[in-house]
Amino acid sequence: MDDMTARDRAHLKALRSTFSDWRIEIVDGRWQAARRTPPTPRHQEQGVAAVLTCEGPLDLAAALTGQVARTAAARSPDIRLPCATACLEDPPPTAN
Repeated sequence: MDDMTARDRAHLKALRSTFSDWRIEIVDGRWQAARRTPPTPRHQEQGVAAVLTCEGPLDLAAALTGQVARTAAARSPDIRLPCATACLEDPPPTAN
């Protein structure tokens, strides 16, 4: 952690405040997040992970955002993963 730059510290602070259900650290130069509460078997069936490891903070932010969506979908099957409705169901109107 001694080699952290000011930018790393800012990213770490932002990630920790945004994703408070996760313990977020930099381990051996990789960005890692571990759930504070392990996922249930139902959550695991929906692809909810207990630990995420990424190359950088932006990748980790994207992965964590996906996990938030998967967790919500596991809690309520009526919730669909992002883009499932907006991108696939209703095509935009065609121009005349």
